[in-house]
Amino acid sequence: MRDLFGFWFTFDTPITRSAYLRHGLLLAAIKYAGDVLLVLLGTGRLWTPLDYVRSRAFVVASEFRGEAAMLWATMLVLWTLPFLWAGVTLTVRRLLDSGWSAWWSLLFFVPVLNYVLIFALCITPADSGEASAPHVERDPHGSRLPGALLSIALGSALG
Repeated sequence: MRDLFGFWFTFDTPITRSAYLRHGLLLAAIKYAGDVLLVLLGTGRLWTPLDYVRSRAFVVASEFRGEAAMLWATMLVLWTLPFLWAGVTLTVRRLLDSGWSAWWSLLFFVPVLNYVLIFALCITPADSGEASAPHVERDPHGSRLPGALLSIALGSALG
């Protein structure tokens, strides 16, 4: 389990397109199950995949009522942060393995375009061949970019 968390939350190794798809689907399933449980406990309503399309502010304002509303909304945000982190780390690693700039990971935060980016990364082969997934050497200044992007994205999301 520790290896799995290390795989999801670090920038250590490139990721192949098949591993990106498998882990992305697994994380999405876990996230959805947690969202269903939190919303069910907080509102008594069943959360559906279509609720992701609706405005998040509308959903939170209309579904969470009463004195526990802030608690449930906070729990939902805190539950989301690890998945946001994992999605960004997997996406940055996949981008770099594909030979793309890590700056493309900013599209991960743009509704609809994030799905286009994920699809593109699932079909784009590795820059130097799919079999070359061990460690890719990067310049020392480039290794700061994923951390900087993540800091900007998390600050924006929290704001």
